[in-house]
Amino acid sequence: DVALALGGAPEPAQVVTPFSYEDLDPETRIIVKQRTSEIKAIARQTAQGVLDIGAKLAEVKDRLGHGRFGYWLDQEFGWSDRTARSFMAAARSFKRK
Repeated sequence: DVALALGGAPEPAQVVTPFSYEDLDPETRIIVKQRTSEIKAIARQTAQGVLDIGAKLAEVKDRLGHGRFGYWLDQEFGWSDRTARSFMAAARSFKRK
């Protein structure tokens, strides 16, 4: 504890209470549940987008070769090779069998 190390009193422990929709007023409960559903849908779309981008990058890399691929990445997207490798690794890892 930083305060204790500096000669002060220890900070009180924070109590974490579990989240419950029942603790919310009805309007807030409805809105939060709706936004939760929307966020989960967007997250699924985003994850699928990452995998799709990775697969397409791998295809372009195969066609262009390493040297030209890097220049293409920079020109078209402003991305580094490392960024592309991250997308492609995700696509390989979660490739549908």
